[in-house]
Amino acid sequence: MPKVSKATGEVWETRFGELKQYRNDHGDCNVPQRQGKLGRWVKNQRHRRGKLDQARVDRLVGIGFLFAGDAKAALREATEE
Repeated sequence: MPKVSKATGEVWETRFGELKQYRNDHGDCNVPQRQGKLGRWVKNQRHRRGKLDQARVDRLVGIGFLFAGDAKAALREATEE
């Protein structure tokens, strides 16, 4: 389990809360990268799945978050229908 500093943990929790609010407002977790700190954070999470603590991965997945490979597969499925 990677060691996380208190400050880093607080930032992660803050962004996760913002992501949940975004999902409630927009119906998905597809935050545009240009959407400030939250957009950059989402981009980083998408590409860090293998480096994230499993509990964080589970929390993200639990709110409908798609990681990089998942997002590509979902897009492929949507275009095939």
